[in-house]
This record gives sequence, C-alpha cells and structure tokens, in this order.
Amino acid sequence: MIPFYRLAPDLTICRIVNGMWQVAGGHGHIDHESAIGDMIKYHDAGFATWDLTDFYGPAEDFIGDFRRKLLTLKGR
Repeated sequence: MIPFYRLAPDLTICRIVNGMWQVAGGHGHIDHESAIGDMIKYHDAGFATWDLTDFYGPAEDFIGDFRRKLLTLKGR
C-alpha cells in the first residue's frame, strides 16, 4: 500500500511524490503521448501526487493533458 499524509483536513498527498523536473529541458526528447501514458500508470498504481513548478518548463502542460486524459478514462 502506498502511504499518504494528511497536510490539512481537506488535503492528503501521497508520501512518494512524482517529480516533473525531467521535462524542464536538457534531459533529451520526451515523447508527450508516452509520458502521459506513463503518468496514467503511476496514478493507477497509487502514486497520485505531482511536483510542479513554473521553472519545470512544460510540466504544467503535461499535468493538464494528464488530467484531461484521466477524466476521459474514468468516463468510460
């Protein structure tokens, strides 16, 4: 079981955080669709907390696309 931690009454996070620093640049080509697919796999395995910051380049775009994809998968 993946451990979770309650930060506030309405905010619980996974204690293992998925970092998005790899998309900041300088780490080679990232296949966008493959990355989103892998993010879905992490989420399905229970790793549901993501570390983003504005200097991680397109990290926020990846999270937005991931969330949209996740919603379409849950809607099936």
